[in-house]
Amino acid sequence: TYGDWSSDVCSSDLLKGDQLIDRWGTPLFIHALGANRYDVRSAGPDRQLWTDDDIQRNADGSFR
Repeated sequence: TYGDWSSDVCSSDLLKGDQLIDRWGTPLFIHALGANRYDVRSAGPDRQLWTDDDIQRNADGSFR
């Protein structure tokens, strides 16, 4: 099972259809690096990926 967090995600505003979205309603970009490692990117307030206001969580837990 997924534990308690799954009901929080499913009942929250983090889903649009079957996509995880950021606080601006834009789908998250998730890049699988392998061996259970992922980078997750939010397009940020301008809602466009790969611009200066993007928020990225790296596989090591740091943010960029």
